[in-house]
Amino acid sequence: MERTIAPHKHAIKAPNYIPVSTVSFKNGSHLFCQEGGSQELVSLTIRLNAGSKLQDKFLTAALCNDLLLSGTKNHKADEISEKIDFLGAYINSDYNQDFTTVQLFCMRKYFAELIPYLYEIIFEPLFPESEFKRMVQKKKQNFLVNNEKVHQKSRAVFFNTLFGDENCYGALLKEEHFEEVSLEEVKQFHNSYYHASNMELFMAGKFGDEEIQLVEQFFGSEKKDIEFGEFNNTILYPKAKIIHQHKANALQSSIRLGYGNFDAKHPDYLNMKIVSTILGGYFGSRLMKNIREDKGYTYGIGSFQVSLLGTGYFGISTEVGSQVTNNALDEIYKELNLMKTVLIDADELNLVKNYMLGNILNSADGIFNQAELFKNLRSHNLDLDHIHQLADRVRNIQPEEILAISNKYLDRSLMHEIVIGAIN
Repeated sequence: MERTIAPHKHAIKAPNYIPVSTVSFKNGSHLFCQEGGSQELVSLTIRLNAGSKLQDKFLTAALCNDLLLSGTKNHKADEISEKIDFLGAYINSDYNQDFTTVQLFCMRKYFAELIPYLYEIIFEPLFPESEFKRMVQKKKQNFLVNNEKVHQKSRAVFFNTLFGDENCYGALLKEEHFEEVSLEEVKQFHNSYYHASNMELFMAGKFGDEEIQLVEQFFGSEKKDIEFGEFNNTILYPKAKIIHQHKANALQSSIRLGYGNFDAKHPDYLNMKIVSTILGGYFGSRLMKNIREDKGYTYGIGSFQVSLLGTGYFGISTEVGSQVTNNALDEIYKELNLMKTVLIDADELNLVKNYMLGNILNSADGIFNQAELFKNLRSHNLDLDHIHQLADRVRNIQPEEILAISNKYLDRSLMHEIVIGAIN
């Protein structure tokens, strides 16, 4: 190899995505299949329409999710755990405001042996009272500890300010909520929403007709009409607020700026993703160069344009030394103003384009990354064309367009300013 000659440069191309096929079950649910990869591994992800927006009381959805692995009608928790570990697999569950997700990841040869356990975990959890009480106390303790941390406190206040008390994205958890939730309410939540006809399924890796038939056998036959509870998804975007909460003896102040705006279907969403990346979306971004590298006010700072279901938000987040809080705010607003008044130069724009295109390639690296990407897109009723549109927008966006979008959406008058800490 001739090491004195630099490798040939070429433009980053859009990745090739493994096609997704759909199997529809008689109960109305759908299995989305992506077959590929070099290893004999398979994942089955089950996403239930059972997020916290459907709960009548705080913590119900979270506790229901957390107690799934606490034993079933046929197996104790330690028996399930030992079985999964022995076969080199894992089962993981998670939830957010919109969905509850349970995933099985295993070697293909053990799939038939493990899918009955997955069925039991989702549909036949035991919900032991002792574990419920322990989980409530654990969550309460974590909440009290986190509530003393300025970055956790500012995050909660930020979302509450953006979306309000009544919306699922903004509702504020309080200490008294831990005393109000009951085990019966958790069981009722499970009974209402944990049904095979209330889910989407995603299978990826090495599998064939045998595995698909097993999925249909366990998750494709039961049918139940779901009556969804009332939930408020109306967002009344408030005018910009300045909220400074002093916390004595805090060594840092947590700063969050931003506002609620739009989801991934908005015509300006892709442009705003690019603007946010330039401002604070990667290690060489403007905010990082100024606030971290030049001023030394923080270890890290970032900006982000995020899509939620039916809405979204732009935000900037950092923690700085309390003695430089106001200085950091001044520098952040200075960078926002520069985005609005000075055209980006060609070198910086090319750097950002290559960074974003590289991230797109990375998101498609391997069958399981592609499956996760498709699942996330599906939650917004989007498909893989959205990624091609993003890549196309990144390649073709011009400095003048960046300036125009910045002027439209980086206006200081739009921004909520949340500061929690020992403010100097």
